[in-house]
Amino acid sequence: MHSKGREVTYGHIIYHFFFSLIRVTSDTLMIAGAFVATQKQCYGRVKHAMGFLLVGDMLILVVAVSGLLYLVYTLAFYVTWLQVGDPQTIMNLYHLKDIFETAFAAMQCVLATLNYAAAVECARAWANEQSKATLNVRVRLKPPLFFIPDG
Repeated sequence: MHSKGREVTYGHIIYHFFFSLIRVTSDTLMIAGAFVATQKQCYGRVKHAMGFLLVGDMLILVVAVSGLLYLVYTLAFYVTWLQVGDPQTIMNLYHLKDIFETAFAAMQCVLATLNYAAAVECARAWANEQSKATLNVRVRLKPPLFFIPDG
């Protein structure tokens, strides 16, 4: 838009940056919250829960860092776009901004898939616990003290 000579207000840039900030924060917190809820349910039930915890925590950090880098490059792109930098720098920052946005979305997808797989495994473990609990119950019928025949 700037290279074509259009007038753009600063309000649009500030709005877009803060909208991106809110979007990245909410996306990161939603996926991290879902992961923590699944992790709390799976910890004692699933055989490889510790591996799930470590991989998930690492992926949450990767999602947070890639989201932060996306925001930094978005802000840097807008600052240089306001005729502070040369066109080559602006295009490089735009390209980096897109790379980190893609990385953010891809890591969210990987973490969501891991979370889904862990939830399925946790549900399977819970179902096995429930089936074992119902199979191990022995029913002992005591004869009544007074037997009254029908009829």
